[in-house]
Amino acid sequence: MPDVSPSDSTELILYACPVGSLAAQIEAYFTRSRSQFGANRAHNYMPHCTLTGFFHDQRGAILSYTDAAQQALAAHPTGPITLDKLRLKPDWHGIELTSPWLEDVAATFAQQATSATRTDEIRLKHWLHLSLAYGFNQAHHEKLAELAEKMIDLSQPVTWQVRFYERHAQNGWTCHWPTL
Repeated sequence: MPDVSPSDSTELILYACPVGSLAAQIEAYFTRSRSQFGANRAHNYMPHCTLTGFFHDQRGAILSYTDAAQQALAAHPTGPITLDKLRLKPDWHGIELTSPWLEDVAATFAQQATSATRTDEIRLKHWLHLSLAYGFNQAHHEKLAELAEKMIDLSQPVTWQVRFYERHAQNGWTCHWPTL
């Protein structure tokens, strides 16, 4: 394993983020659910579908990952994403997705992303979903579910943008690709 000092190492990840009317509804849901029921773990993130697990590398390697993301999207420029259902389980609320296209983008990214200083493997995600709420007070499950059903309409227009992020302390984020 490469020798990476903790101060040089950073946490990196590939996401697909919604854009459009559905994304606006999700943002409004996040704001309202936080104000009515307090923060839950989903509030630590922007609305997203996780394509890889977090991995660690030196900040100087970020350019190689943004190049890999660009190459992956060039190899698979577009494809369908199906919003399967709004799932409201007692411990997790979210939108389940199906997209061989996103899985292909992630797999190509992982193949293209080479770095001698990365300290762990890039893990691909196969359960594609967008989390709306988890780690919440169980007493709020039904009211959070009602709020999601009221505020989120899966038939709303949405496009998805593949993005490469760096996570900082206290859940700060930098989107390194594409530049927003």
